[in-house]
Formats: sequence, structure tokens, C-alpha cells
Amino acid sequence: MRRLTIWGTAVAMAVLGTMPAAAAEPGITPVQYGGPMMGDPMMGGPMMGGPGYGMPDGDPGPGPFMDPGPYGGSPDGGGFQGGGPYGGGPARRRASRGPMGPFRSYHGFRIDVGGAEGRIRLDGAIAAVHDQIDIVDRSGVGPAMLARFRAVPIRISVSFAGGGSHYSGGSEVTLGSLQANDTRPVLLHEYMHVLEYRTFPGGFRNATVRRFFDEARARGLYPPEAYMMSNPAEFFAVTASCFLNGTVARDPYTRDTIRTRQPDYYAYLSRLFGPRPDSAAVGTTAAVAAR
Repeated sequence: MRRLTIWGTAVAMAVLGTMPAAAAEPGITPVQYGGPMMGDPMMGGPMMGGPGYGMPDGDPGPGPFMDPGPYGGSPDGGGFQGGGPYGGGPARRRASRGPMGPFRSYHGFRIDVGGAEGRIRLDGAIAAVHDQIDIVDRSGVGPAMLARFRAVPIRISVSFAGGGSHYSGGSEVTLGSLQANDTRPVLLHEYMHVLEYRTFPGGFRNATVRRFFDEARARGLYPPEAYMMSNPAEFFAVTASCFLNGTVARDPYTRDTIRTRQPDYYAYLSRLFGPRPDSAAVGTTAAVAAR
């Protein structure tokens, strides 16, 4: 399974070019994600429903990039195995984490403290997770999308001070390397990985996300060393969390940067999540379908 690592700075706290729409399969139900209906053919075909987001047994499945490809997939599980400021990049194997729980609850989100109790200072870590949940709550995603995020528990890393945050394609997201009063949308970034992996056609190989990533790379819209340019999955997670939050701590830094440098992609994000305050200035002339 894929391991998506983010925000590599260790600090003081112990803490988606067009493809045919897929035919509906058993266990797959159109659902609404925020503003637009993502089950609309223009927004990616039927979305994955049910407890496993489309897999009858509740498991998200083997994950994308099982074959060699331009972004580093390999039969042995290599995936995006590169270095970078946020860590090693996505990896496909799901970590062995043992039983989930016990849980704490906050605003409908479940926080898995299993394995961390007695090993880190939980009070500070949980307070930092609460701050991250508040950022997700304020992001303006629709209630259906928010409910989907709440269905994925948040695991506190047992190496909270040094372990990066990531989503492994499994049943939880992991948070680590957070600061007190951290305003970076770390958890929101990880839920963008969940959104793409579990609901976009092709998962991390979504044709539309890849097309916008390739466009940004070919045109040199962002520094090539920027983490958002390391692969299409991180491109989407960084830009989508920036679009929703308004800012991130790295390129592209602000929502307006996306709007001015890549207006067609900004229009795509506006259709996906609903317009933001400055979205009215952006036309929708591009074919932003994710079929």
C-alpha cells in the first residue's frame, strides 16, 4: 500500500487527459462530495460508496501504481520511493499497526491513541490533533465529504516528535511532527490523499490530476524541487488543501497563486469543492472532466 508522507520538519512537540467513465459495479454508489455532485459524469463518474469506498469487503484494495510507470510504480512495492522535504513519499505497503483503538472523540472525529499511550505525552499530542480537526472543520467542505473524513480515524504516531504524517491507503491517517498551535493544514492534506485514493477514478493515477500535474511541470509553473511537484498525488494534496485552507507553508503558498498560474486547474478545484471567495474571477472554459 502507499505511504504518503508530509510535513517533514520535526519540531518540539511530542507529537487526480480524460478517461472513460467506469460502469457501476456492485457496492459502488454515487455520493455527493461537497458542492458539486462528484458522481456527475463531468466530475469522475460514480463514486465509491459503502464501507470500503467501493470494495465489498471494506478494504480499499491493492492500490494504484502496481506496475512500473512514469512516476515510479514498481511490482515490488516501490511506488514513489524518493526522498524529499516531507519524507520518503508515497509507499504502497500498508504498515502493520496492530489493533485499532482505544479512541478519543472530538467533533465527530475519532483519535486512535492505541500504541501511543504510555509512550508519548498524550495531552499535548491530542491538543495538537484537535487544532488540526478545527482546520478541517473550517475548510468549507460539504457535510457529506466531512462525514467521509470522519469515517477515517486519526492515529497519533508513536514517534510524534519525529514521525511524519501520512496516509497508507488503509483505514486510518497518521499524524506526527506537529507544533503547538500549528496552523498548517496537515490533517486536511492527509484527507485529500484519502479523497483521491478512495474516490477518484484510478485513485492516485487519476487522469485529470495527472494532466494538471504534467502541465504545471512542463510549463515550469512551480519550482521543480517543490514538494508539490514530486508526484501527482502530492500535487493534488498540496494544492487542494491550499485551495480549501487559503494558504499552506510551501509552494504554492496561497490560493491566489493557483488561480493566477493555473486558472483551469483552479476552476477544476472550484467545481470539486465549491467556489471559494475569489473563485468568481475564474472562467470555466477548460475541460476539467475527470472521466
